[in-house]
Amino acid sequence: MRARLSWQTAVVHIALSLWASALPATEALERGKSNFDEGDYVAAIVAYTEAISIDPKRVEAYLGRAGAYERHAEFGRAIADYTNAIRLDPKRAEAYIRRGTLYENEGRYDKAIADCTEAVRVAPKNVRAYNARGTANAIMGKIDNAIADFSEAIIIDPENAESHNNRGWGFREKRDLDKAIADHSEAIRLDPKGVLGYDGRASVYMMKGEYDKAIADLGEIVWIDPKSSMAYINRGTCYKEKGEKAKAKADYTLAIAVLTEAIRLNPEYASEYYDRAMCYEEIGEMAKAKADFESAITTLSRAIQLSSGYATAYFERGYAY
Repeated sequence: MRARLSWQTAVVHIALSLWASALPATEALERGKSNFDEGDYVAAIVAYTEAISIDPKRVEAYLGRAGAYERHAEFGRAIADYTNAIRLDPKRAEAYIRRGTLYENEGRYDKAIADCTEAVRVAPKNVRAYNARGTANAIMGKIDNAIADFSEAIIIDPENAESHNNRGWGFREKRDLDKAIADHSEAIRLDPKGVLGYDGRASVYMMKGEYDKAIADLGEIVWIDPKSSMAYINRGTCYKEKGEKAKAKADYTLAIAVLTEAIRLNPEYASEYYDRAMCYEEIGEMAKAKADFESAITTLSRAIQLSSGYATAYFERGYAY
């Protein structure tokens, strides 16, 4: 009887010890999530690191810290954390998807597709996995493969607006414009307050030279999101093509105002400098356009120094040149 009690006592002691060690890790995890939600990514990284130091096998801590690293533009460290999460839980589809997306941003498309394929293997009904792999295939120019992935996502969840919108972009690339419009229209029906469907359909209408329809869709975007600089830019382009110069200039000027505020809030937004430079060109303010092009190049060069493998930064800097 004494031995039995001793064994039971030992089990209780072990359980209490595990519970006690889990508490601080859970508290650190919750603090990291709270910091992340508040946009304090440095504090989130610190909290998640604390959770990992307490419990190195806590998958959620690696996933949380990886997300914070992403937001802080520390992409190499984010990839390392997603890799650790996969090592601890090889069936965690989200980790493959997120790591694949980062590989895609670095131009490592084969790795991106491999990760998304693994996500599909471990979670064959995961719509995000098919959409992520389809996006990587589209970037590589494998449009038929991309459309197949987006179509599979639609079969799994016909009510997913993102999947319809993505397939619409695929059909657009194949110049199958009627199918593209149909998919973007379905995305709008499913998510009438989302801008991506209107944006996709407007781009197809612009390709077809149906500028009034494009202007209507771009107007919907502006109504939903008055800070959408690209909607003003594209609508300005439509007015320019229609010969309505005053309306075009008005939209380019509105875009400049939105972009100027975005740059004020974050001076490291290289794409905003580039877009604003294009707008200044359109309204004939060439000195301001030149200054913004130079700012875009400088900012993108800093991004490349911070993450030499970040392919998007190289591409955008080349485009700015």
